[in-house]
Amino acid sequence: MHLITRILTFFFFIFFSAAVTAQQVSGRVYGRDSLGIQVPLSGVLVTETRSGLWQLTDADGRFELTSLGSPPYLLVFSHAGYAPDTLATSAASVQMVLRKVHVLSGVEVDAADRSTTLSLLNVRPTEIITRSQLESTACCNLSESFEANATVDASFSDAVTGFRQIRMLGLAGRYAQLLTEAVPTLRGLAGTIGLSHFPGTWLKTISVSKGTGSVVNGYDAITGQINVELFRPDSADVFFVNGYANSEQRYELNLHTRQQVTPSLSHLLLTHGAMMRSHMDVNGDYFLDQPVSEQLMLMDRWLLQHNEQVEVQFGIKGIYDNRWGGSVHFHPETDKLGDLHYGTGMTIRRAEAFAKAALLFPGKPYQSLGLQLFGTVHDQQGYYGLRQYSGKENQLFGNLIFSSVLGSTMHKYKAGLSWLWDDKRERFADLVQDRRQSVPGAFAEYTYNDEQHWTVVAGMRADWHNLYGMQVSPRIHMRYAPAPFTTLRLSTGTGFRVAEPLMDNSGYLASSRTLIIAPDLQLEKAWTSGIGLVQEARWFGRDFSFLVDVFRTQFLHQVVVDADSNPSELRLYNLNGRSYSHVAQAEIGICPMDGLELRFSYRYNEVRLTIGDRLREQPYTPRHRAVAFAHYTTPNKRWSGTFISQWVGSQRLPDTQANPEPYRMPERSEPYVRLIAQVQHTWKNWEFYVGSENMTNAIQQNRIIAPDDPFGPYFDASFVWGPLSGRMFYAGLRFALKGESVQ
Repeated sequence: MHLITRILTFFFFIFFSAAVTAQQVSGRVYGRDSLGIQVPLSGVLVTETRSGLWQLTDADGRFELTSLGSPPYLLVFSHAGYAPDTLATSAASVQMVLRKVHVLSGVEVDAADRSTTLSLLNVRPTEIITRSQLESTACCNLSESFEANATVDASFSDAVTGFRQIRMLGLAGRYAQLLTEAVPTLRGLAGTIGLSHFPGTWLKTISVSKGTGSVVNGYDAITGQINVELFRPDSADVFFVNGYANSEQRYELNLHTRQQVTPSLSHLLLTHGAMMRSHMDVNGDYFLDQPVSEQLMLMDRWLLQHNEQVEVQFGIKGIYDNRWGGSVHFHPETDKLGDLHYGTGMTIRRAEAFAKAALLFPGKPYQSLGLQLFGTVHDQQGYYGLRQYSGKENQLFGNLIFSSVLGSTMHKYKAGLSWLWDDKRERFADLVQDRRQSVPGAFAEYTYNDEQHWTVVAGMRADWHNLYGMQVSPRIHMRYAPAPFTTLRLSTGTGFRVAEPLMDNSGYLASSRTLIIAPDLQLEKAWTSGIGLVQEARWFGRDFSFLVDVFRTQFLHQVVVDADSNPSELRLYNLNGRSYSHVAQAEIGICPMDGLELRFSYRYNEVRLTIGDRLREQPYTPRHRAVAFAHYTTPNKRWSGTFISQWVGSQRLPDTQANPEPYRMPERSEPYVRLIAQVQHTWKNWEFYVGSENMTNAIQQNRIIAPDDPFGPYFDASFVWGPLSGRMFYAGLRFALKGESVQ
């Protein structure tokens, strides 16, 4: 650890002392969409021919070349699907609009719209799941948006509640930080179940970054960050409606409306309604495969923009989620908390409010001041058989961020203050978990970017936790680009989080296990380090991409979830030994013909932790996982099709050998394959889509111990490792009135 500290100190001194002024030229590159509206272009290669310096434009189409000689400059702009252009200028700031290539009269060749892009510019290894991929599968909410992604695993937490959980770098989703437009929003009681509260039609893009995140966003990114970008009032359709239905009697309806109230004020209303009415029992264990549910959500957001110097966003979000399941004979009106038929139920009422403000200083476009505010009131009431659950939480978060430069834009920094206040009260049967957290923090982050080869981001934050004292989190990320489309990355850093003994392990509550929680649980803290390579190229005129990376997470402190020592107990205690995760991933993407995108991914996990006094493989973690993805769009853009194949390897299951023979589970799960397909047709403002999931009809047959005696000592519905329902078919339609984007 001393060596890592010395390395961090070395980089801080080297790059902070390098602040020098230089000749530079900056600007923004645009293209035009199908409606002729001017939009920023990312990934444009900008080269200054005299010096040989180059840069790819960022997501906003911006570039900045420094360390140039004296003007004039000769800039060359090139981008796939657009005509290259050259600009001779002596100005320090320029704008360029590129034209799409026309190879024949009346035939236009558009740039490829990939479903997933691998960022070459971000200093952290980042995958961006675009709207194209979100629409190519039936991702009805955020938890179902990773079907074609090999970085994030999504599965059910248990066999009765219908809640989904995710994994990153082989570890539970609670070690990844979940952000909504760079603001931490899913913490505490919503940390593991809140993924279903982001409807798929609300999502614009999803950015998945591996490793510790930016210190600006908080302290609890250990394995990665998932940042959700929702549609904004200045980019959403004027009117949008989506209807969905499937063979499992799941129905959804989404309605969005946008209004331009004044030239500087815009408004967006997002609504969502869903229900599940099927009483399925495909494996014949007399338990519902999916709970009966109903869900209502509304988001009202506003955007105020003034002279490109002030931007203010604010809004509210309301959530109502009610579900019940269990025995096929269970009826909540008559059987709730009774011992005739086993049932589970959960009702969630949640209200959120947010505000964001950004101020750009006149004459100093590199300098800004930002404020992020977020608050929520969460109420969750439920039951598991004879045991009741109650959870209430009030939460406030504030983040003040100042950004500027040191000498030149090669040397940028961010500094600020944050504060988290969280008041939580939980009850499960006779177990009481009440806690109030107050965590003020301060952070600083320095970025060195020579605009061509090197980017280094070194950050440090200090947080004072009222229960655990001072916590320091250093992080460093490095990116080296030896060529325009080659990126090497290296990172290391630490993060911490406070365990939520009940909601972190909600899947185990649907069982007869006795919860034994140590009274002195520590916070969880780990170092995560990674190295990776991303290569993009054009071979024989076709786009090709390749990714490979390796990450290691080493826990310093961890709350061990022990389901092995005794199958009738769930023990939570502090780690006494080793706990680590080794993950290696490789991915190849290629576009072999116009309109066709292929992607093949493979991931290897080795995750071990000390359970009791024995170093064991982490349960429910497949050592091998592979994903194949194919998407084709016809030349006229009217038809498209998607095919996804998932292969999930064997997983270790918790030890049940102490149970009588009829109530034992195997030591390992079986590998399985899931196939997903969808066809979509576009006609004017309408889109029609049909598809199928789990086409192989892969089903985990044995998922509940003692389903015939759910009130007995051996009942356990937590042994979920595979699909719970069989082959499913769905259909839906979308209607969008595009209008014009607000400029």
